[in-house]
Amino acid sequence: MNKINTENIEDLQINNYKIYQNDKIFKIGTDAILLSNYIINNYKNKFINKAKKNTNTYIFDLCSGGAIIPLLLHAHLQYEINNKIYKPKIKALDINKEAILLSKKSLELNKKQNAHIDIQLINDDLKNIYLNKNNYSNDYTKYDIVTVNPPYIKINSGIKSNNENDNISRNEIFCTFDDISLVSSKLLKNRGAVFFIQKASRLAEIIITLKKYNLEPKKIQFIQYNIHSKPDLFLMQAIKDAKENVQIEPPLIISKEENKK
Repeated sequence: MNKINTENIEDLQINNYKIYQNDKIFKIGTDAILLSNYIINNYKNKFINKAKKNTNTYIFDLCSGGAIIPLLLHAHLQYEINNKIYKPKIKALDINKEAILLSKKSLELNKKQNAHIDIQLINDDLKNIYLNKNNYSNDYTKYDIVTVNPPYIKINSGIKSNNENDNISRNEIFCTFDDISLVSSKLLKNRGAVFFIQKASRLAEIIITLKKYNLEPKKIQFIQYNIHSKPDLFLMQAIKDAKENVQIEPPLIISKEENKK
C-alpha cells in the first residue's frame, strides 16, 4: 500500500484494479464489499446473457462514496465475445464533492481498464433525480440495476460522530430510504433490480417503502457476525413491477469465530 499524504492506494485484488482511500473522506467498509459480492453473485449470469445478445448493462450507483461498488462491478462483470469486451456502463452519484474528487482519482488509476470511460461520476443530491426532472429525464427507465449502500440511521437517531463525512454516510441527513426507493423506481427499467444493504431492525419499514414504489422484494439474505449472533444487517434484491414471491436465503456468516451466545 502506497501512502500519499492522508491518502492510501488500495489494491482491490482483481485484474490490477486499485482505489484511493482517505481516512477523513472515504474508507472501504465491509458492507460495501458484501453488497458488491451479492450483486455479482446474483447478476453475473444475466450480465453474460445480455453481452451474448450484444446488449450493454446499465447500472446507477447511489450514495457512491469513493466509488468502490462501481469499481468492483466493473472489475468482475466482464465478458469477451467476438473480440469485444463487455463491461457495465455505470453512473455513480454522491452529494459529497470531496468523495467525487477522490473517486475521479481512482478512475484515473484504472485507465488501462477503461474505468474512466465506463464510469461517469455525478456530484449531486440524489433527490434532484426526481426534483429536477429535466436534468435526469434521459435516465428514467434506463437502468438494469440500481445499487446503493445507504445511510442506516434515521435522522435524530443513534450516536453522532465527530467526523461530518461519517455522519453523512451513516445518517439520513440528506436522503431517506423513501427518497432512495422513489429514485430507484424512476431509474429502473421494467423488471430492473435494486440491490442494497440495510439494518435488520428496519426490515418491515423497508419492505413497506419499496412496495409503495412498485419495487417488490425478491431475495433477502441476513448477515450474522457468527453462527450464534443475531442478524445485524441484510442484503436485498427488489424487482420493479414484479409479482410477490420473496426468497429468504441462507444467512451470510462473516466470521468463523465461535463466540458465545
